[in-house]
Amino acid sequence: INFDFLLQGDKRARREDIAAADAEAARLAVLAIAWQVRGELHGALLDLQAASVREQMVSAQARLQDQLAALVTQRVEAGRASSSEAAMVRMTALRLHKDLADASTQVVAARSRLAGALGVPVNALSGQEFAAPPVPPFSAEALAAAQREALLSRADVLSALAKVQSAHAALELETARQQ
Repeated sequence: INFDFLLQGDKRARREDIAAADAEAARLAVLAIAWQVRGELHGALLDLQAASVREQMVSAQARLQDQLAALVTQRVEAGRASSSEAAMVRMTALRLHKDLADASTQVVAARSRLAGALGVPVNALSGQEFAAPPVPPFSAEALAAAQREALLSRADVLSALAKVQSAHAALELETARQQ
């Protein structure tokens, strides 16, 4: 009597296990990529916000330094200040204008990174204002719980585990074939 038909059902179940584990690994890989894109977008928004704030602060500082330079120049013309004092103030103003140009370059670079994270051309963002993403307050306990949950439910880790399950099921199938 031949009982091979019983082994065929067992092999089919193992093949189904392999397919299910592969499908789960693929689903989790897509989820991991989605989280990666979300993280890149979040980082790009934060970079843009930081660069914009720096540009605003340096711009205000440069305007004030320009006003101070004009006042010191008036004092030099009136004979109340030395030309070296005016030169120092003008040098500071020039340094601030250089810093402002650098800050503006950082804003352009941050907008470019944001456009890349969104998958749109940079000119699609022209005229758009972006607010910094909200950062919820965390207690030490809540932060520790969130970190633990993140480690246990990371999509890339779960995808790797599903691939291991698939490989294990394939190994069981091969073992059953050889018996």
